[in-house]
Amino acid sequence: MVIIMKEIPELWELIALFEMEPVYVYGEEKGIPWFYSTINFKLKRGSETLDITISPANGIIDIWLLIGDRKIIEINLENVEGMKIEKIHNKEILHILFSNDDVMEKFYIETKPQIYMYCSKARF
Repeated sequence: MVIIMKEIPELWELIALFEMEPVYVYGEEKGIPWFYSTINFKLKRGSETLDITISPANGIIDIWLLIGDRKIIEINLENVEGMKIEKIHNKEILHILFSNDDVMEKFYIETKPQIYMYCSKARF
């Protein structure tokens, strides 16, 4: 079953968060809202690179973390219900939302001042 994201930031908010224009993975189609596209951002902090691909209409987010040219983490998230951007003190965070009955409870990606990821699974 495909879950369509119900809560998502505006595209300009994601551009500000990742400090770049998105790359449209399958090419940008005129007149089609970005929500129905698959977009990719690459954020670099020192030797670390956060590579994130977002498909809101499919509820999918793929994340890679690289140190130099070496991939150290690959995460494929499905059934994502939404995303929201949070600004706490000097930090900017992408909070990825899941349904209440999903195994994943919390997933955060900090983009400023450093790249940091945190997740926890739901307790039964």
